[in-house]
Amino acid sequence: MMDGGAVTIVVLLLVAMVLIVAEIFLPTLGILAIAAVVAVIWAVVLAFGTYGSGVGLFVLLGVLIFFPIYVALLIRRIPHGRLAKRVFLKMPESGQPTPEQELLAKLVGREGVTETPLRLSGAVRIDGRRYQAMAENDHIDAGQTVRVLRYDGMDLIVKAVE
Repeated sequence: MMDGGAVTIVVLLLVAMVLIVAEIFLPTLGILAIAAVVAVIWAVVLAFGTYGSGVGLFVLLGVLIFFPIYVALLIRRIPHGRLAKRVFLKMPESGQPTPEQELLAKLVGREGVTETPLRLSGAVRIDGRRYQAMAENDHIDAGQTVRVLRYDGMDLIVKAVE
């Protein structure tokens, strides 16, 4: 049977483990990770203070060996779990265009009107929708008709229609 000190040490270590998992899923800027470290330190200090150097060293070595392995396994396994598939954004597979890029690809060859001067970049309106655009050359004044030549990232590359 465990006494109160041992229960407290075990609870602190379990709390640290839960806080590390929560840190992965919640945007706390490291606050939960710091709380986990504090819980681990508290457990080790409590082990040394309550049970002496024998048990204290055992807990310290256990923490130094177990927690890095635990964190490494979490980082390796969590992105592939069921919960992660619900929480994390899906990355497009390499080489596949995003839905936004597919939309921009459909605009190549289309004409629109500049809403702002394109002093390298600005906005154009095509079919009633506003898009970020870059002039292929110099600059294009507002209100001019342009043709989409291609897209680069999320910007349309346009040229004035003469």
